[in-house]
Amino acid sequence: MTNVEIDAQTRESLVNPFISATSVTLQEMAGTEVFPREVYRADVCKTVTDITAIIGLTFSSTGNLALGFPHDAATAVATRMLAETGVDVDDELIRDCVGEIANVISGQAKALLHGTRFAFTHCTPQVLLGADREVSRDVDCYAIVFGSEVGEFTLQICVRP
Repeated sequence: MTNVEIDAQTRESLVNPFISATSVTLQEMAGTEVFPREVYRADVCKTVTDITAIIGLTFSSTGNLALGFPHDAATAVATRMLAETGVDVDDELIRDCVGEIANVISGQAKALLHGTRFAFTHCTPQVLLGADREVSRDVDCYAIVFGSEVGEFTLQICVRP
């Protein structure tokens, strides 16, 4: 996998709305402040952590969003999301929370990108377990590694050229 810098126009018009959507979503759903630590472009979209929610996106072509958390960070986020419910957080709830976070990020980004060349529709999330699973190939994959007090996680936006 080759990592390269993202051009300023793509960062501004595509990546920044997803950064904004992720920041708002994690703050509102889990009371968690996040910040981008690293942003780069890769030619393959792979799961990079333990739990990854994948959402199919349709731009003028196809693509996807991949939101991945290490198990400990996903557990912390799910615990924060469900704190007021009094339920015990188990692996199934953790996967559901990661899927729901990805869905809300996608919806927020969809609203921010409405009327632009990156306007898209999206599907229901699918959650995959395990790192290094190929999600899509021959794509422009824009990866954002976020930092937070619960740990790092990664959001990838992949678009077929």
